[in-house]
Amino acid sequence: MKKNYYEILGVSKNATQKEIRAKYIELVKKYHPDINSSEDSTEIVQDINAAYDVLSNDKKRQEYDASLNQTNTSNIEEENEEVKEEPFNYEEEINKYTDREKKYAKKISVEKIIKDELLKAESIIKAKLEVIELVRQENMIEDFYFDKVEEFWEVSNNYVGSLEKLIETATDYNLDHLVVEINEKINLVNNNLDNMPLTIIDAVNYLENKENKERVESKIVNDINLVKNQLSSKTVFYDQIIDGYINEKNYDRYRESR
Repeated sequence: MKKNYYEILGVSKNATQKEIRAKYIELVKKYHPDINSSEDSTEIVQDINAAYDVLSNDKKRQEYDASLNQTNTSNIEEENEEVKEEPFNYEEEINKYTDREKKYAKKISVEKIIKDELLKAESIIKAKLEVIELVRQENMIEDFYFDKVEEFWEVSNNYVGSLEKLIETATDYNLDHLVVEINEKINLVNNNLDNMPLTIIDAVNYLENKENKERVESKIVNDINLVKNQLSSKTVFYDQIIDGYINEKNYDRYRESR
């Protein structure tokens, strides 16, 4: 196969004469036999010189580009002919893999599908808040709000049902770690359903409690950061305080103590 002068010099087909010359000087300095002791340095420099001789001359370069394009076109035509003569055989390719390899590949695919499904739980939780925040609209009537709650229930229950079916699939493919994650997501969504406000009054109270909680948690973080700045050598201890207090379990108790 004819050597590609552009590849030898490491330049693009649109390279300027300045770029070609700079690359030529760089390569000669690197591979010249007086500097480079490798056995093929002489041959490499010969190729570099031949490439530079053609590409540094506009007329030679034009003729070379024309011949290069013709060669590429011929190669493409030959490749197309080969494809036509020997069409891709899917079954034959599949049979090249062992049953163990096929099973492993399918296991990877199943794992990805399950993980993608688990990510939808965050959208369900977000949807709950969107439904509750409908009460901020003016002239909200109870029936309209409850219709939206029913829609949320239906979507959530369908999602839980799909996750329950995936438990069996994950078990079949020995994806025990995903079985744990699936059950966690099921519990998470079910808890959101259990705590769903059913009336506008309940929704208003829910939002107020949520905002109060966020405000108190923000105050806690600010307080601890203030202490951390004053006692920077003991930041690990105050990080533990954050982890210990800012959670559902301790929130009400901490709020009362404040």
